[in-house]
Amino acid sequence: MAALRQRVQRTADALGPDAQQKARVYEHYFRRNEALVRKRLKDLPETDRVRVYHSMGNPLTTTGRPSLNQDWMDLAGAKNIAEHWFGPKKNSAGEVSPEKIITANPQVIVAMNKRDADEILSSPRWKEVDAVIRHRVVVNPKGMFWWCRESSEEALQFLWLAKTLYPQRFSDIDMAEETRDFYRTFFGLQLTHDQVRDILSPPA
Repeated sequence: MAALRQRVQRTADALGPDAQQKARVYEHYFRRNEALVRKRLKDLPETDRVRVYHSMGNPLTTTGRPSLNQDWMDLAGAKNIAEHWFGPKKNSAGEVSPEKIITANPQVIVAMNKRDADEILSSPRWKEVDAVIRHRVVVNPKGMFWWCRESSEEALQFLWLAKTLYPQRFSDIDMAEETRDFYRTFFGLQLTHDQVRDILSPPA
């Protein structure tokens, strides 16, 4: 996550004064979200952290530590069930068995696309997973790109996940308003209600 922020700054440095000013505003916004989430979750007991599984590209592909996904899950107070599944290798990602996921029994599943979420919810082999039983399978927001990936929209990802996992601690945070403000400030876009809805709950 730190490297992502550095790339934003390096891009701005290459583009000139206007971009550099926008990068400063972005850094301030990122730090504001980071501080907000840390403050709201600072007294969260380890035993109360929500177990999360994140699927990437297909239902059985995920990531552990170290990875960008692990960083935003850590910040949002999630317990990534795949954290230690790939050992110390640099790129902690790969396909895993459904049995491993079922045994870990995530309370929330974040699917990178709706196709995977639909498969997880409808497939008999996932039916005993707590997240499926409780209908807590969510599709990751996607605007210019997936918020969970290497893009400036990462500034919204951990805030969105923290509110998704711990809504009572973030009851005053309106993700629709955060989304609208972010794209207006950093992309010059005036999003409609339907566009904001489709970013937060991608239809495909």
